[in-house]
Amino acid sequence: MSASLLFLLSLSACSNGWFGAGKDPNADTSNEADADTDADADTDADTDADSDTDTDADTDIDPDKTDDDGDGYTEEEGDCDDENTNVSPGEAEVAYDGLDNDCDPSTPDDDLDGDGYTVDEDCDDTDGSAYPGASEDISDGVDNDCDGDVDERFDTEVADSSCDCGYTSVVDVDSLGGVHVAYLNADTGELTYAKRGKSSWGSTSVIDGNSSNWAGLYVDGRIDNADQFQVAYSYGAYYDSSSGRTLGEYVAWGYRDSSGLWDAGYYVDGYVDSGDSYDVGNFVSMSHDSSNIPAFLYQDASGVSDIGAGFATPKIRTFQDFSLLSLDISSALDVTYLGDSGWFTDIAHDSNDILHTAWFDEAASFFDGEVQYLRPKDYISTGALSAQETVWEGQGYWVSLAMKSDDTPCVAFQDATNADVLYGCRNSSTEEWSMETVDSSGSVGQGTQLAFNSQDEPYIVYYNETSGALRMSHHNGSSWSSFQVDGAGGDVGQYPSIAIDSSDKVHVTYYDVTNGYLLYAVGE
Repeated sequence: MSASLLFLLSLSACSNGWFGAGKDPNADTSNEADADTDADADTDADTDADSDTDTDADTDIDPDKTDDDGDGYTEEEGDCDDENTNVSPGEAEVAYDGLDNDCDPSTPDDDLDGDGYTVDEDCDDTDGSAYPGASEDISDGVDNDCDGDVDERFDTEVADSSCDCGYTSVVDVDSLGGVHVAYLNADTGELTYAKRGKSSWGSTSVIDGNSSNWAGLYVDGRIDNADQFQVAYSYGAYYDSSSGRTLGEYVAWGYRDSSGLWDAGYYVDGYVDSGDSYDVGNFVSMSHDSSNIPAFLYQDASGVSDIGAGFATPKIRTFQDFSLLSLDISSALDVTYLGDSGWFTDIAHDSNDILHTAWFDEAASFFDGEVQYLRPKDYISTGALSAQETVWEGQGYWVSLAMKSDDTPCVAFQDATNADVLYGCRNSSTEEWSMETVDSSGSVGQGTQLAFNSQDEPYIVYYNETSGALRMSHHNGSSWSSFQVDGAGGDVGQYPSIAIDSSDKVHVTYYDVTNGYLLYAVGE
């Protein structure tokens, strides 16, 4: 065997010895330790048979099994904060300390009554019926809406304090609960608009009018079936102190579409005759049918001269459609030769789109006043004298007409002789009206307004001149109740307007005589 071959064989033997034993001959073996038993363990994620939950592979004590805060519970046993002795399973929950004391997230630390409001927001965090915005239960002795008053029927607020606002106003509510108001700004003579959202009033806008030609001294309006706010109003009307009469020019109309844009200033009817003391447009009222076509009722005094010749009458007009404004009906409804008629007019459509009207005639029967009622279609077919009905014999001011769900017409008004509030409805079989006194507590009834809720329960709102307060009467199906809505802070409540929404919430706007503000109340 050659010397070179022996050398190669010797190299092969040495190589098998080194790697076959699995050891590095150059390694330091004096401090070698196994990775599973070394006290200075590595931090890799080796997998082995130990039962701890940490990420390394040594046998250190699992921190989840250690009761760090000494409260008797480890994290593994459910302690959700093992650094706080006040937190552990079974610990009594301490309200409002910001800790989950019992380690049970379902146990409330705040909003204990579960009404969605924290203790900082809620006036009683132990009563789920009391929270901001709740409906007030007027019989439970609880301040349900957290406004500081207990069992009050209405909440009140200022709608506009920027001007002498709301001497006259009209309110209605759209299908989404938005509250719409048109009212007179007596500082500028402008008919002004404001809308209230869920919690506050938005910015105002001018509908029509100016300091020379007031718009809205008489105003009425309705939200129609397209959520448009239609408004009828007198234009150019103002009070003439020298003659003691209201001087007017004509009736105007406008509407706010569902996108929020106003289109106003449409001419409905009117006269401007130099010899007239006052003309057309006093006591403007309006209604709309199922197709949103408006109808207007108002006093026509164009024939009244300075020397007293001629008398005022109620007059009605309707629009056939919005764009052409062509007239469908235009006629005086009442002919009188003993005094003015057409005071305090009101108009309403029933479910069949039939019009109903009511007003006060100051001298209907030898100078004795009457509240009168008429369906215009009956007048057209038979004539006014045979179609008119006497609702009540007497001085009936502030006549308000509203329809029940079965199309029964009802009225409320002030017995001006006794300053009481009267209410009654028409019997369709006998064509007679049954009237009753609702409120006689002081000099009440100025500005009377009537509305029905979904249960056909009547609400009547009016001004109490004796106390300077806004009052309301409500019939709950069995009896009447009369109560004060506002008045503790001054002389308030003149010329109210009422609307009832689809949830039977009652909305009222009215005038603050003391401060000249437009006020708003909502309740049940």
